[in-house]
Amino acid sequence: MDLTYWHKQTMDAPLFPDLQWSRPEHKKHAGKLLIIGGNLHGFAAPAEAYIEANRAGVGLTRVLLPDAVKKIAGNILETVDYAPSTPSGSFSRQALADFIEQSAWADSVLLVGDFGRNSETAILLEKFMSKLDLRKIARSQGKSARADSGLTEGEVALATSKEGRPLPLEISWSGDGGALGKSSKFTGPVVIAKDAADYFLNTPKSAFERPNTTFVVSMAQLQKIVSGLDLPTPVTFGMDLLKLVDTLHQVTKNYPVSIVVKHLNNILVAVGGQVSTTKLETDLPVWQVKTATHASVWLIQNPSKAFEALTTSLLD
Repeated sequence: MDLTYWHKQTMDAPLFPDLQWSRPEHKKHAGKLLIIGGNLHGFAAPAEAYIEANRAGVGLTRVLLPDAVKKIAGNILETVDYAPSTPSGSFSRQALADFIEQSAWADSVLLVGDFGRNSETAILLEKFMSKLDLRKIARSQGKSARADSGLTEGEVALATSKEGRPLPLEISWSGDGGALGKSSKFTGPVVIAKDAADYFLNTPKSAFERPNTTFVVSMAQLQKIVSGLDLPTPVTFGMDLLKLVDTLHQVTKNYPVSIVVKHLNNILVAVGGQVSTTKLETDLPVWQVKTATHASVWLIQNPSKAFEALTTSLLD
């Protein structure tokens, strides 16, 4: 069996040491991360991600929570904004405009979890994660749409930011109303963790076909995801490391998605058919939020080296 795609790393023997020495020296060059998550009954994941992002060396961080938690959250986080919520306290479909406006500011978006289970949130995340290349649609609006906006060809101002500048967003007309009257999709890097991944278990292809997407998932989540991809080898809790490496190789060779998963005291990273395994010195029963956050920061700072960035982030 050809295993040239399998790369092994330990905590004291990095695969890509040069990446560790080429990090931004100043925060203004360290990138901007938008963290989205939380619901009325809990927002521990976004709060933890905010702390971890700063530990990982990000330049600027914003947190977006449903407005149902505003009274509870108070001033716990320094840079937090709120988006419309459902009566049960999860993000509503009307939050799409806020998702888009905030993501226009960011270099990457982390859907970190604690979303709860809500049908409106499911619709919201599906729209936000659309794989459609909307640049073509934006170009079709013509130069008149960009008049006096300062935007370049292929960009349309959907709204203005809080600083008063037009936001260069890629849009499609949906007619579904909302604060902006349009449906927009964020096409930048997105990292998905914890129960955010659960929203795509039944329709994994829709998210797996979207470029610039990283799933940080448990083995149970990966098992459900792979079962919907029509692969010959199912994921099982009892499979050995070699079989899992081969499965991840096949998945990421066929889909433009990145996967991070923990199994047998290793964390595996798969991108473009390449797979790395990082042996843990001690088991990490709670690992997804920290791993996803550090992955987000390293992807921001190494946008053309996803495999190397995700693998090296595990040593951070």
